[in-house]
Amino acid sequence: MHVHKLTHGHKHTRTHTHTHTCAHLLDSADWTLKMWQEGREQPLLTFQSCTHEVNDVQWCPTNSTVFGSATSGGRLEIWDFDLSTVKPVVTHKAGVKLSCLLFSPTCPVVVCGSESGQVSVFRLFNVDREYDLPEDQLSRLEEVIRTNVMKAQPGAAV
Repeated sequence: MHVHKLTHGHKHTRTHTHTHTCAHLLDSADWTLKMWQEGREQPLLTFQSCTHEVNDVQWCPTNSTVFGSATSGGRLEIWDFDLSTVKPVVTHKAGVKLSCLLFSPTCPVVVCGSESGQVSVFRLFNVDREYDLPEDQLSRLEEVIRTNVMKAQPGAAV
């Protein structure tokens, strides 16, 4: 992966990259999350729900269309772009500046941390698809990307 080719679409410093099999999520100080595909000059999709720097982004290991983000404004956001590309399906206001998050690889749990060292653990419901085979997860991800890119960029080829 050539990160320098992927990041020119962000206007501010990119802080983290998280890769799924066929797509990359990049967070940024410009308040956006952008989904990229290697070899493309433009992002596939852009996500923005608030006006705070996005400090971390992670794919959910048990559902290929779900990812989470942590913001400097103290928001933990869970996105499922199969359901919406406009707003997160879950938002939690932590009240402190969040610096990181991590999904459990075995349980429907997400952990987020603040700059002050506070750690919070959240149980997620209706998110995991742990019984899907990896091929099924990849097919779902590719189909949802294709569908959403066609909505956002009519005539675009994915």
